[in-house]
Amino acid sequence: MMRSLRFVAAAAVLAGLAVPGAAWSAPLHHYSCNLITDKTGDTQGPTPDDTHQLDLTGADIAANDHELTVVIRLASLNDEQPTDVAGRLYDFFFTVGSTGFLAQARLLTGGDDFWAYKADAQEDAGGGGASSYSGIGTMDGIVDTKHQEIRMSAPLSVFTAYAHFDNAPMKDLAAWTYWARGIGTPPGTGPASVGGPSVGISADDAESNKTTYLDWPSCVRIGH
Repeated sequence: MMRSLRFVAAAAVLAGLAVPGAAWSAPLHHYSCNLITDKTGDTQGPTPDDTHQLDLTGADIAANDHELTVVIRLASLNDEQPTDVAGRLYDFFFTVGSTGFLAQARLLTGGDDFWAYKADAQEDAGGGGASSYSGIGTMDGIVDTKHQEIRMSAPLSVFTAYAHFDNAPMKDLAAWTYWARGIGTPPGTGPASVGGPSVGISADDAESNKTTYLDWPSCVRIGH
């Protein structure tokens, strides 16, 4: 995996551009946990914020017939302060069929928000590599400083409008963290655009070739 700084224009970052098959029958009674794992102490880039808060330790995704939840785990985690000049972004990418999705937590100056995106185009078949996204809905987010994790949940219908989850794996799993400078504004829906005066810098990333399926038992509690 290439380990290099990814500089992105702020409007792209703040709008959700944080860069970063055929169905078959799912096996029964499989338990999924720690689908993405990552060593600590491997953040990169000039991050004025506490790098431990951008240091991934792992991530998971789980879904049932009604709701989908992703969890991103960090070495440490504090609440974002609305007056801070430096913010943080946390992304979880996955594909279902040929459609890529992104769940993003944006802890930015002015407040926190949580969004789901659909990848409009992808540069490669693996996780990530999406060149543009469209917002498809808000997610309910929790910044859990006690357990050092970010949880994001949304109705499954937010995603099934674009992909069939039945008997199709959630795959191409990837998580990214970014230091961001700029004021958070809700990205809304529709295509995200590129451009703006501020920057976001990649801090950590982790990918996995593991898969999970709808209704598989998981260590992740689905929902709030």
